[in-house]
This record gives sequence, C-alpha cells and structure tokens, in this order.
Amino acid sequence: MRPPRHAGERGAAGLLVLPALAVRRAWAARSARRRVQWLTNSEIMAISGELRWAAVEGLASAPDVALRLWGTRLIGTRTSI
Repeated sequence: MRPPRHAGERGAAGLLVLPALAVRRAWAARSARRRVQWLTNSEIMAISGELRWAAVEGLASAPDVALRLWGTRLIGTRTSI
C-alpha cells in the first residue's frame, strides 16, 4: 500500500513551504520593513509592511519600549495540485 502523496488524500501530512524576501531600512530609533512571502505550488502571496518607533532604546536602567504598526495583505488565488 502506498502512502498518501497530497493533502487531498486521507491522512496526508503535507509540507508547507513559505519562501520570503524581506527588506529593512532603519533610521535612529525608527525602522521600516517590507516583506513578500509566497506559498509554493500556488498563486497565493502575502505582502507585509511594518513601521516601528523605539520610544526608549539602549538605556541600561530601562527596558527597550517600541510602538509597532504592522499590516499584511493576501493576494492571488488557489490553484489545484
């Protein structure tokens, strides 16, 4: 009996592969990030963005404190395997 090969078959344990490309730009206590991630064997992609501002950073007597705004948008359609 052969083992299941794809998620459509009963009892299949699939492997989820999500390659990504990330870019970061930092200025003093601020930073911006952009990320593109895609699901292999499909047309589904996620585009993310982040803005970060460190209100308190690098002080020996206080913890680092930062505000972060993050968003992700999914695009594409699912294709059959």
